[in-house]
Amino acid sequence: MLVKKYKRNLHSLPPNLIRVFLAFNLVFYFSTCSQLLLKKDMSNTPLHCFDMMSYAVDTHYSLFAEKKVNWEKLTKIYRARVYDSMTQDSLFIVMSSLLAELNDGHVNLFSTTDKSRNWHWKEDFVDNYNEAFVQRQYLKNNFKITGPFYHNFLRDSVGYITYRSFAAPFTTEELDYILQRYRNSPAIIIDIRDNGGGALQNALTLMSPFSTKNKITLGYGYRKAGRLRTDFSKGKAFELAPSRRNIIFQKPVFVLINRGTYSAANYYAAFMSVLPNVTLVGDRTGGGGGIPISFDLPNGWQYRMSASYTTLPNGTSIESGVAPDVEVATSASDELIFKDKIIERALELATKMKNE
Repeated sequence: MLVKKYKRNLHSLPPNLIRVFLAFNLVFYFSTCSQLLLKKDMSNTPLHCFDMMSYAVDTHYSLFAEKKVNWEKLTKIYRARVYDSMTQDSLFIVMSSLLAELNDGHVNLFSTTDKSRNWHWKEDFVDNYNEAFVQRQYLKNNFKITGPFYHNFLRDSVGYITYRSFAAPFTTEELDYILQRYRNSPAIIIDIRDNGGGALQNALTLMSPFSTKNKITLGYGYRKAGRLRTDFSKGKAFELAPSRRNIIFQKPVFVLINRGTYSAANYYAAFMSVLPNVTLVGDRTGGGGGIPISFDLPNGWQYRMSASYTTLPNGTSIESGVAPDVEVATSASDELIFKDKIIERALELATKMKNE
């Protein structure tokens, strides 16, 4: 601006004033650029990144009450460990450690070289599912692979279906084929043990063959809608409408669950438990009842957190898992007698219901 203003009069100035004028403009130009660069660098400092993340969690995280976490106190403790000369690896440790205090599998910090995680919901419990053993002992060699589903007939013509991840898509034709195959079975077993979740829509679609003639409310979702701990949206109902499928399975359905059943699989178990012909068998699910949202940090990292919570129709939160209707303890030692006790218990229940 100054150069444009004085350009036409510049040649009329004495040489010494011209030098002063040019020096002033150069100093002004470079000092302004330095300030801009400094501001940009300041936004990328460890402390700024930490503050951005902690503030966003404070504003958007939905489960402070259920987790019984004092976020303000924890933020002060971990903020004192942050300094501008620390390495990115050291910053990652501090920030991921703070997030770990939430004990939430839907809370993660992502850098270019690492991903924080919280797996206590499954690691602190006895492992009660061996996929290779189940395939060898129950599915046998002649089982069907239809899309992401492995399935076969077990004894007494009970249909057995295992689904490893709700992230795996499937088509209407694939699901219809399975329903057609087991339409005359006295019961169906759906095994979602160690299914860590995926797409909620897949969970709802996999429920449709077991719907009733009337619309059923499965639960309610509440979205974080403000900074205050009590700021939530009005509950949105999850509903199962009467199915338009040609085949509806109204006979007993047994859903096998364990601590590795998480996120969308946890939703599936919770919502299936509302249906009158469904029985949950096994161990309590791992939980995960919040829909996560993601944010970016100026240093190129990302983080995500639960920004909602979900309840069953009676108001019970599903964040900490869903209890089975029939609890069954099993371990690797049962494999020595060629039994998976959770599958065996479901088969016993199917036989009992058939004979009643």
